[in-house]
Amino acid sequence: QDVEKERKPHVYLSKEEVKEKIKSYNASVTDKLKMTLNANGIYTGFIKVQMELCRPITVQSSQSQGRCAHSNNETAFYLPDGCVNTLHISSTNTVREVIEALLKKFFVADNPAKFALYKRCHKEDQVYTCKLSDQEHPLYLRLVAGPRTEMLSFVLREHETGEVI
Repeated sequence: QDVEKERKPHVYLSKEEVKEKIKSYNASVTDKLKMTLNANGIYTGFIKVQMELCRPITVQSSQSQGRCAHSNNETAFYLPDGCVNTLHISSTNTVREVIEALLKKFFVADNPAKFALYKRCHKEDQVYTCKLSDQEHPLYLRLVAGPRTEMLSFVLREHETGEVI
């Protein structure tokens, strides 16, 4: 039953409900990472993404940006455990766009299709991890869940080895 709930499309909030949720969200934020509602109904805010990467990532040096891939200015290394990145996004950004923005922010040369974004939820002393579809909106999920990362957090991982991309 829980799996079926995860597959159902999200019921989006009305403009007035979004306004109230943002007001409530900002009142309970403790790290100054507040959300802002624009006149057009689009809101912006921050999400934190924990990097749980098992394989090394390939990073371009800043001088080699824009040149052909796999130049001599690339370095592969493992990210340390528990590495968390904060990203400023809009309510219109999809999971795929968030993955691409994260990789671009850190000059990662690896193909974004190698990665997936997961949500980690804590319910009744158990932790559930669920892969997000490319079309979901992480900032909406953050708004609905509230600012507490104990309730909802985001994790970037490589696709499983057996998954075909």
